[in-house]
Amino acid sequence: MNKSLNIAIVVAVSDSDILNSNSLRSPIFSQINVPHHSVIGAKSAAEAYNQGLAYFADKDIIVFAHQDVYLPLNWYQHLSEALDVLSEQQTDWGVLGVFGKTSRGDNAGRVWDSGLNAELGEAFTTPTEVETLDELLLIVKPQDAPAFDKNLVGFHLFASDYCATMRSLGKHSYAIHAPVIHNSKRTQSLGGDYALAYSYLQKKWCHELPLHAVCGAITKWGIQYKRIRFGLAYRRVLKLLPNQTAGSQNPVKLAQQLGYE
Repeated sequence: MNKSLNIAIVVAVSDSDILNSNSLRSPIFSQINVPHHSVIGAKSAAEAYNQGLAYFADKDIIVFAHQDVYLPLNWYQHLSEALDVLSEQQTDWGVLGVFGKTSRGDNAGRVWDSGLNAELGEAFTTPTEVETLDELLLIVKPQDAPAFDKNLVGFHLFASDYCATMRSLGKHSYAIHAPVIHNSKRTQSLGGDYALAYSYLQKKWCHELPLHAVCGAITKWGIQYKRIRFGLAYRRVLKLLPNQTAGSQNPVKLAQQLGYE
């Protein structure tokens, strides 16, 4: 295992209580004294993460994580082992994550999602190439990482865009087995900034569609997206969507129950 990995973690913060009870509880901070940079008040993921790329430009690895993501006890070991495998395979990877979609639209990865009250994926060994990754956690090498698109508003679909950008540069995206607790809130809508981001990527990647995203493929006509959005609205009106708030569960207890630590 690579014991000298020069790593840093960047988090866009909108709620310090959620940050302190989830991300900052991760054992990695006490295990190897990983530097952490909180970006407060950013209007988009691009604004926050581009700041992180500049702030930690001297690092080997930057982990961009949501404030409600808890990294279990063995997470650093899983990351280091996956990097060793990719190095042995001489893989020119561009971005890694813990959950995503393959080019066939299949799930790849393993994560607990509190918003869905379910574990997604299952244990695996070898890093799996994917078309897109979930925004909850992205891993890049700052020395050859392009900037995040500042024209992409909000905090949605930036991982799909970033993976597509890496692909255009000849670099690959992978889901690695390094399970985390995503202590997220329940998705109530795919409107607002999500709709704006969807429309933007339809135009930006019009010659590359369909473009997979975790919540559904981005396509020319957006039929699947419209169905999902309508379904959420229908269940919301009928009060069939529980209002699970972010950070409301104990991530340490969940990690232990799931065997993540």
